[in-house]
Amino acid sequence: MKKFSIFMAALFGFSAMVMADNLVQNGEFEKLDKKGRPVGWTASVSKGGTIKAAATGAPDGGSITFTLPENGKFDLRQLMTNVLKPNTRYEVSFKVRGKDFKAANLAMIFINEGWTKSSGIRKIAVTDQWKEYKSVVKTPDFKKLVSLIFYSTKATGTIEICDVEVELPDND
Repeated sequence: MKKFSIFMAALFGFSAMVMADNLVQNGEFEKLDKKGRPVGWTASVSKGGTIKAAATGAPDGGSITFTLPENGKFDLRQLMTNVLKPNTRYEVSFKVRGKDFKAANLAMIFINEGWTKSSGIRKIAVTDQWKEYKSVVKTPDFKKLVSLIFYSTKATGTIEICDVEVELPDND
């Protein structure tokens, strides 16, 4: 019985470590509040656009979908001050797909207070199939806050985002 308890404790500890790797809260959009918004995220869309979150239907869970009018824009953000350090490298990954989506700019970046400094993936191309983006990104210098943001400008069509992860890079 003692060996079984030790085995279960070790297994439980290993599972907790694996689950704790992603520093993004609700990166698979599986937790929605009573109004159907993804927990841990704030989202906005220009007038005439829509936002819809689904807890299932994406490759590894749920997704968030933005439908934009012509010359529209969206913003999806998560405050990450309590989990990220300034000037530190993190591995970022996420998946996107769209339908008739075009934008002057589509990016995933980290920003500091006042958006005086930023870093991230600034050129995201959207196709009608899920496409994974993965890159090591150094957070900007920040004193008060850092946020992870997806945004577009002068956009039209539909875009979906899922499987958002921010982890410390492997040092293999």
